Amino acid sequence: PTPHGEGEVILDAAAITKEAQEEAYRREVVKLIFGNAGLILSDFSCSVESKMTLHGHMYVTTRFICFYSNFFGYEKKILLPYKTINCISKTSDSVFLSPGVEISTAKQGYVFRNFWDREEAYKILRDCHRAGVGQPHLPDSVFPNLVRRIRSSQATRRAAKQAIERHASASSDA
Repeated sequence: PTPHGEGEVILDAAAITKEAQEEAYRREVVKLIFGNAGLILSDFSCSVESKMTLHGHMYVTTRFICFYSNFFGYEKKILLPYKTINCISKTSDSVFLSPGVEISTAKQGYVFRNFWDREEAYKILRDCHRAGVGQPHLPDSVFPNLVRRIRSSQATRRAAKQAIERHASASSDA
């Protein structure tokens, strides 16, 4: 994607094809690991605090918040239906720990850290939780606005990343 005008993003054909391939890959990975988890709304690279901090991937779907890590054969799967989540909050910042997001259920609390953009992750998780509380999956009526906001945020992030890569490439060529 390349920025164009005020708040508008234009995608070229190669970027769309690559995005479609990445989306299909993500769908297959989530289906293989978690089964029918629903439509993937967003995904994040992050870590979860456990006996040891495990780096992995969080998938936010229409039915669950999913996390998967595979550290030298030690697998950690977390599947949180929205209706079981009591609270999603930001963790307090510390000198030694990166800012995180805490997800609490009646049985357990999970702290996720090391997001590329914790604010974006928190907003998406909070919005999906609010829309899905007490329901087996997010109702169709929330999809248009929620998905539009998530996709717009992701497109802006990709455009910024590509601009940084182009700048780095141009600098190394000079």
